[in-house]
Amino acid sequence: MTIEIVLAIIYLILLLLLGDALCRRFFKFASGPHRFGAAFLTGALIGSWWTYLSSFLFAATNSPLLWGNLLFFVMCSGLIYWLWANPSSREFQTRIDSDQVGFNRWDWIATGLFLVYACWLTFATFSMVNGKIAIATHQWSDFGSTVSIMQSFANGHNF
Repeated sequence: MTIEIVLAIIYLILLLLLGDALCRRFFKFASGPHRFGAAFLTGALIGSWWTYLSSFLFAATNSPLLWGNLLFFVMCSGLIYWLWANPSSREFQTRIDSDQVGFNRWDWIATGLFLVYACWLTFATFSMVNGKIAIATHQWSDFGSTVSIMQSFANGHNF
């Protein structure tokens, strides 16, 4: 495993912990997946904005994203520690009764249908031909520029 993958995993864990520490102050969770989903979405939204705005502070350096990530790691770790060490009086420690919230058969059917539809959209839009990404004919105008921007971010050429 390369160092970039390890750092990406640490970044995702910090996002999850940040989101969990923030969400526990405002929500009662119906289940573990509810807590995980809320924590991940909250952490991803706040953490990604935080990282890129802090990287903007270092735009004049040779590698602003490196310094932005370091600043994020330090500040996020401190905030998570502070949030867990100083629980709010509003922080919910109890879960909602499972009788109040349920996941019935129609929820599973709808989730399955959306999963199948999302997979079909992904594989109908993108494919690999001779080691290169091929984009569906009707999508190249939308995804052509976006894929190149994603590649520049993946290579670290984003400032």
